[in-house]
Amino acid sequence: MKFDPSTKEMYDVYTTLNPLDFGNYHIPYSTKLDIEAYYYHRIDPDPFLGYILCKNYIDSYREASLINEILFDEIVKWFENNMPKMAWGSEEVVNSWINGTAFG
Repeated sequence: MKFDPSTKEMYDVYTTLNPLDFGNYHIPYSTKLDIEAYYYHRIDPDPFLGYILCKNYIDSYREASLINEILFDEIVKWFENNMPKMAWGSEEVVNSWINGTAFG
């Protein structure tokens, strides 16, 4: 019998094997929670995070709260160095992650 995992199982396996690590980056707690909600639960992000996920940094900066504006470079650096490419980089990638079609 061929194993055919559900979409949820595929995401669970992928995110377990590729956990988020905020390490020594200075990212606001509320922003970390929003990133985790998007990554682990495929929750549609707020405009600030949505623009970052699509690498639209100009619009993201415009949507930033004061604390995210102050730490903007640090947040972007974290994404560039840590967010798995399968979950960010363009509007199409973000939409497929949220809609559950990133795995085919």
